[in-house]
Amino acid sequence: MSTTAQTTHENLTSARAFPPNAPSDPDAPHVTAATVQIEAGREVGTLTRLWESVGFDEINWTYTPTGRHLLNTFGDLTSTGFHIRPHYALCSGSGFGIPHWGNGNVYHEDSQGAPFYDFTILDQAYDAIVEAGHHVLVEIGFTPRDLLPPEADELTIPYSPTAYSAYEAGQWAYPPRDDDRWRDLIAAVAAHCLERYGADEVDTWLWELWNEPDIFYWRGTPEQFHELYAATVDGIRSVLPEATVGGPAVTGGGTEFLHGFLAYTDEHDLPLDFVSFHTKGSSFTPWRVYGPTGGDAPEQQSPSAHKMLYARCARCCASWRSSPPIGRCRRLSTSATRGSLPTSRSTTTRTSASRTPSTTRCSRSSS
Repeated sequence: MSTTAQTTHENLTSARAFPPNAPSDPDAPHVTAATVQIEAGREVGTLTRLWESVGFDEINWTYTPTGRHLLNTFGDLTSTGFHIRPHYALCSGSGFGIPHWGNGNVYHEDSQGAPFYDFTILDQAYDAIVEAGHHVLVEIGFTPRDLLPPEADELTIPYSPTAYSAYEAGQWAYPPRDDDRWRDLIAAVAAHCLERYGADEVDTWLWELWNEPDIFYWRGTPEQFHELYAATVDGIRSVLPEATVGGPAVTGGGTEFLHGFLAYTDEHDLPLDFVSFHTKGSSFTPWRVYGPTGGDAPEQQSPSAHKMLYARCARCCASWRSSPPIGRCRRLSTSATRGSLPTSRSTTTRTSASRTPSTTRCSRSSS
């Protein structure tokens, strides 16, 4: 393809080859015509369908008529199915969803403190996804009410008509009080899904711990998150030895958290089939500035997916060039969930050389 556009960066091997954003240039030339030549007879390999994933907060809307209609609409766009990533699968509740909130209501404890599980709501959500020809990206979160630690009582809220209690307002973000019970819960979810949907289907699923633990979605320490990941992977792999597991789905500002997570998984030789992070559309400086709707931005910046992904990977991998996990990095994929394409993006860097699904799509998640 030939154009008259401006010269771009040429040194693609440099960590500074692409800036995180480009300044707006009102005088930049615009391409009004282009010639594209396609060599249709030359095969260069399978196209990784990066866009075939979606996710959202309101898990209880998945199985409503509107939710099913939307899933079927996505299904018409693909022959292999999207990966669907709903939030709040393990949160407690009645099954009633509101904007930015939902619940799968799986984990319970009886009057004697013995755990038991109820998959009624979760089954409806995952049934709708699979019946529409899609696959589940299991976002493993968040803490059920009966597993809240004592420090969750510190979170109190004023009355709100949309938050029934402090639990809905954020207590679910505290670490589970018992990692062994959490591990057993995750193993039970994996076993139930295997029995209900079969090995061929579940083998296409991705299992990702939490969402954006570097911000308010996680009210514990990074060390507690690392330990929870170890318990989570142990629970999944006890049932599904070849399951594709990963995380931590940090925000674009979560580089420090991500480095700590990678170090822990490396030091403890934990399975990590993919590394996920959320870039939220671009990497701007300053990171985010909120103002009046329709108001002028303090600085005009131009997003670029190419620059965005390159810069993010350069930041994440710069201090890991000599580390074994980076040596195992094989491919990069992006996808979207709540907020959806094109407003948000998530990136997954696969690190396992032992097992790569034929199509990889991972998650972008909510704010």
